[in-house]
This record gives sequence, structure tokens and C-alpha cells, in this order.
Amino acid sequence: MAGLRRILSLSITILLSIVVGTLSSFVYLFNLIRFGPKRWVSVKKRNRRPDILDNDKYGQHHWVALKHCRVRLHYVAQGPDDRPLMLFLHGFPEFWYSWRHQLKEFGKDYKAVAVDMRGYGDSDKPSGMSEYSLNRLVEDVRELIDVLGYEKCILVGHDWGGAVAFYFATKYPNKVQSLIVCNSGHPLALRKYMMSTFSQIIKSWYMFLFLAPILPVLTLRAHDLQMVVTAFCGRSTGAKPGTFTPEDIEAYKYTFAEYSDLVGPVNYYRAALLRPDAVWPKTRLGVRTLMVWGTRDGFLEKKLAELSGQYVDQYSVKYVEGSSHWVQQEEPQQTNALIRQFLNDA
Repeated sequence: MAGLRRILSLSITILLSIVVGTLSSFVYLFNLIRFGPKRWVSVKKRNRRPDILDNDKYGQHHWVALKHCRVRLHYVAQGPDDRPLMLFLHGFPEFWYSWRHQLKEFGKDYKAVAVDMRGYGDSDKPSGMSEYSLNRLVEDVRELIDVLGYEKCILVGHDWGGAVAFYFATKYPNKVQSLIVCNSGHPLALRKYMMSTFSQIIKSWYMFLFLAPILPVLTLRAHDLQMVVTAFCGRSTGAKPGTFTPEDIEAYKYTFAEYSDLVGPVNYYRAALLRPDAVWPKTRLGVRTLMVWGTRDGFLEKKLAELSGQYVDQYSVKYVEGSSHWVQQEEPQQTNALIRQFLNDA
């Protein structure tokens, strides 16, 4: 029966990918004609690294080779080595910089580390969809904690980072002191909800586009990475005006400027939808968990914040009213206060 459900789910996923891919192809061609090939296809050359990425107020840059996982990861760290580890995992289309406000805040009391996950930023970008399976991403986190010299951490994740954090805490509960997730549904809750809620499928249209070959990266790069800018600043999905400065947007554009900078992030979705390898236990997650949820999320429906609690024993939700999907960047003071209160109550 489980095998039949898996085949049915995969068939629906592929069908949706074909539909969304076909429609997106027409949109891409229309804009190609409308704006002209030079304007629509080209991405500005960005040879100079933005100064804001090397600002010491966010922390120091480090690289670490994970021998078991065979990948070299970049991370930014703030805070003394003798403090508890607070590890931050970013989402899409982000990198360590999405946690800049939290590095400044929690580096006062913790060893705050924001990592570029594999395929992103200054970390290695291995080729192949299988390199981005959920189990590989989780093993990166496990080995990183070990290499940094810690037995456990406070784990914080947003978007894709939240999905990885949920699975990591499930697979290695003894290595997570507390779990904090920002606007990211538990993977099982998201899968179940998408199968029964058409409005969530519509909001997740890009996931099905990402299953197509070549087109996803071309679409993301079009018009000098306009789709990335729209995600952060657009009317339906973006944060309130002023959240992202021109310098912030340029830092993101610099990070995703090359074709190869987007292949890995797209492969996260391909691996998750086409070759899922996570094995979820029937028991609920026992790690104490906080969900911080911006209520104006243009990608994930608010109901997911509540439904995710069905898979966790010690679970609390704190809503940030009016905030977008990018809650930790749009409302950093409120997000940080909620996290700090949660940690103080432990």
C-alpha cells in the first residue's frame, strides 16, 4: 500500500512538473521576445565582492573540510569558543547572510555559527542530484558539530534549513539541546498538507518548476536575477519595504551570480521530490521545539505552523503578525526576543 501511494505521489509530482514547466517555458519565451535576449538573459558581471559580506560585526569567516561527507563548508562565527554552540541553517534563496541579525544578537552569549550549506555561497557545490538528499544534508550538520568540537547544539533553521533541522533532530536527538524553526513546516506536515490543499500547491508552484531540466536556473537568472529579488521584495512574497537594503540585494545577487550558484539549490528540491531518502520514525520528535512563524508568508500557509506540532512532543508556536516568509530578516528584534525567551525558559 505504501509503495502504491509512493507511485501515485511521484506520478502527480511529475505531472505537475510538466504542466508548470510548460507554462513557465511560454512565460520565459514571451519575456525573451518582450525584453530582448540581451536584457532578459544576461546577468551583470559581479567581480567585486560586496564589502558588507566581510563586515566584522557579523563575525569571522572560516572554512572546514568534512572528511566523512567529502565537502568543504564555509561558515561565519560570532562569540567565544567556550560558549554553547548555536548553529543556524539557512533556506532558499539564501546563504549565511540571512542570519546576520541573529549572529550579532546571540554571539553575545553563544558560539553563534551560520553556515553556507552545501551548494550555496562559499561552500563546495558538488554535482549531481543525489549529493543534495536530506540524509546527506543532515550528515553535513552532524559532522560539522563534531569538527567544531561540540557534542550538541541549539539548532536554528529557516525554510529549507528548517526542514533539515527537523530531520536532524529526529535522527540525532541527543545532539540537539533545543530546536528553533522559522517559517518552515515539518516535512511530513508539508507533504500531507500539499496532497490535500490546492492553495498550498499553488504557492509551491516553483518546486514543480525546479524538477525540469535547465529551465529553472534560466528562469532564476533571467533579467539579472529578478526572480530572486521578487522573492525578497515582491508584493505577494516579499518583506516590508526597507527590510532589504540595496546593499543586501546586491550581496544576494553576487552570491547567485553564476549559473553553478543555482544548480545546487535547485537540486535540493529535485532530490526531495524525486528521490526522497529520509526514513521518519513513527514516534514523535522529543526535542523541545519552538516555531516562529511570520503570518504573511507568501510561500507557506499559516496552517502548517499548527500542523507541524502533530509530529513534535514539546512544541510551541509564536506568530509574528504581518511578517513575511523572511521573518528573521524582516522582524529581527521580535524574532530574537522570541528565541531568547524560549531559551531562557528551558
